[in-house]
Amino acid sequence: MRPVIALMTSLAAGGVAAPALAQTPVCPNVQARIDAEAVKPHRAHDLLLLAPHLGPTTIKPLLEKADGGDLEGARSAYLAVGLARHAEALRALKSRAWPVARPQKLGKALALLALGDGSATGTIAAALRHPDREVRLGTAWALYRMKQKRPRTLLYEALEDVDPAVRLVAARVHLKLGSRRARKVLNELFDSNDPVYQPVAARILLSAGVHFRAEQIERLPEKDRARAYATLDLRGRRPLSRTLKTVILSRNAAERAGAFAALAVVGELPVPILRRTAKKAEDLYGELGSAELTMAAALLGDAAALDALSTLNGPAAERAATVLWAFAGAEEADRRLGADQARALARAVERWLVIGALAAPWESRVLAAVEKIDGTVGAELARARVLGPDGPGLRTAIRILGRAGVPSDLGSILGVVGRGEPRSRVAALRAAARVCRLLES
Repeated sequence: MRPVIALMTSLAAGGVAAPALAQTPVCPNVQARIDAEAVKPHRAHDLLLLAPHLGPTTIKPLLEKADGGDLEGARSAYLAVGLARHAEALRALKSRAWPVARPQKLGKALALLALGDGSATGTIAAALRHPDREVRLGTAWALYRMKQKRPRTLLYEALEDVDPAVRLVAARVHLKLGSRRARKVLNELFDSNDPVYQPVAARILLSAGVHFRAEQIERLPEKDRARAYATLDLRGRRPLSRTLKTVILSRNAAERAGAFAALAVVGELPVPILRRTAKKAEDLYGELGSAELTMAAALLGDAAALDALSTLNGPAAERAATVLWAFAGAEEADRRLGADQARALARAVERWLVIGALAAPWESRVLAAVEKIDGTVGAELARARVLGPDGPGLRTAIRILGRAGVPSDLGSILGVVGRGEPRSRVAALRAAARVCRLLES
């Protein structure tokens, strides 16, 4: 695996120093770069991600794009104008004649609704009943991006759509609002074993904190099984350590990793006893069982285990990362480790990033796990990763800095705009906009 970060950073010294900025007004420059990026030829998805951060100068070029010959691009351009939510946009939309072509007409109706004007709600409701599945799905996703009550009310009807993709979009919104109907839709899709929609329904249910029974967990996406097992182990009253001591000998790798994570959360079992108990797991499963034990002991504060984490690589590092990912999913995870312990853990994770010990998806997971355990240390680790090459891990680091960054992070965030692929540039601009918004507030 290729190295991710060329040089070790200063986590050992108590944090990664964010690069200093030149003495220039950075945030106006951020807005200018967002607006310039928005009017480039773009995937519709990228444009809509930038939409809430667009300035008023983008209204005219986007409306000109909406009136162009690309009918599908017109809908996203109209919607971006609406999601930017500028008063000038509402005036500009109302002053323009209604387009004739259906995608443009629907785009304008959605833009008006995003701006709080429901005068064309009938057009949107008709689109949700259109025989073309792509029209219904595109409309559902557009409503998903709006936070007001009326779009959510319109989307409720889509919970009964004949297409599972449309139902999933509606369920994403209405599950958060406590809808039993949305929960039923997701449960049905999870039980369907459909190779496309079952994993998506599972992730939505997991993100909403839904607990799964043991027999359901094996149908979850592989990366989520250990976390679900840990949650199951921690449900209700505290699990008995002797029960978990049995589970860490399981042949089921996800169940075993979940038990190690649960033991680390409970914190009742002294590390020496854990080591003796887990010796059988090492004998049975070799290096991989040893890696799981090492992470559990590190999470319990064992200094030798924290040092040993840095030496793991490849499959062993990913087994240790699985325990960390499962541990971070517990509600108590952000209260279990002190700052010094979290920073020592982050140093080991940083070492994995330096030597390329993890496959790309696991980079993102360990970065997110460290942020969950300690937000400050997570931001320090993200500052190290954002200096590395492009990929999913870079985008996760950027998103972390968008949540927890400070003005002095803007230099490294904006550096990605000049070198990253389109998805990473968009992620960096969104993060920079959020840091600037926090600064202005």
